[in-house]
Amino acid sequence: MELKQEIIEYWTSRAKDFSNLHQRELEDIKSGRWLVEISPYLQNKNQKILDIGTGSGFFAILLSTQGYEVTGIDLCEEMIECAINNAKTVGTDVNFMVDDAENPDFEDESFDIIVTRNLTWTLPNMEKAYEKWHKILKKYGVLINLDGNYNANKLLETPIPKKCSHSILSDEQKKKCNKIYSELEKRVRPAYDVEVLKNIGYTVCEVDESLSDRIYKERDEFYNPVRMFKIVAKK
Repeated sequence: MELKQEIIEYWTSRAKDFSNLHQRELEDIKSGRWLVEISPYLQNKNQKILDIGTGSGFFAILLSTQGYEVTGIDLCEEMIECAINNAKTVGTDVNFMVDDAENPDFEDESFDIIVTRNLTWTLPNMEKAYEKWHKILKKYGVLINLDGNYNANKLLETPIPKKCSHSILSDEQKKKCNKIYSELEKRVRPAYDVEVLKNIGYTVCEVDESLSDRIYKERDEFYNPVRMFKIVAKK
């Protein structure tokens, strides 16, 4: 089976539980912490934002509630259905659509901001994605990538903390996820990302490897045992 199809099937199996978790996260203190991480790069409410790999819509909905025009895309149809329902529940308006993160179907210079969380580690063609994102960003547009070295660790091969976002995975989901981990290229990140971004033409403004220290202060159901980093790159 093609790797990308395996990834789609994995996230389809997680869509419902993932959506329920993120509905609760929208009401949690962590939603405010995520806004603190992103807000410095948002200049005005006229900016158009693209949430790539939106999943069940957490960031797209969060930013929409702040008054921004947001589009959210994901290759998993089940996730997009969850995102649409979650936006309706919150009472906010987001343009959600099924689309490929590696080759999103938008005109060049369509967005001021691209935000993505826990996506790029899943991309078989990360360089292709970064290059396409550069094209659809407007001049001086900003990419905010929040991710972790998921495919470089053995998280799901060891006992998972009882209170964390990964604890809800079934044994079958863990098996599928480990298979994806093993098939994806192992990279030294975020150093790898920075090199690729610079070669494409981004100006890297910030690389922050202490993101988890600010977001995951509590060992609760949202806790992510994989340390996350933040890359902010400007066109």
